[in-house]
Amino acid sequence: MSRALRRQAMLPALHGLLGGVLLVAPRPLLRRLGGPPDRATLLAARVLGARHLAQALALRRVRDPSAVGLGAVTDTLHGASMLALAGLSRQHRRVALASGIAAATLAAIELGSVRRG
Repeated sequence: MSRALRRQAMLPALHGLLGGVLLVAPRPLLRRLGGPPDRATLLAARVLGARHLAQALALRRVRDPSAVGLGAVTDTLHGASMLALAGLSRQHRRVALASGIAAATLAAIELGSVRRG
């Protein structure tokens, strides 16, 4: 199995793990990152978790480079929005930067697996 195919195979697991944590138990993660575990932030984390789980399922079901590419676009847009939030909100800066870094990492893995696949 090529390196790109191994990366593509691990993408659903990465999205599923992150999505599961954000959906089921976002409070400890937010606290660890120094974020405010208020209602709005918890809701946003859970919605993001559901999106990651949906992306994991889509990547498992549709084994096509275009699905991985679409995931990369989604994660890139999410990362950009988190950079904007980090610049606008001191209260959410650490959480936004952590989320942006995670999104950028996933997008880089996705793009790398599409280019080399």
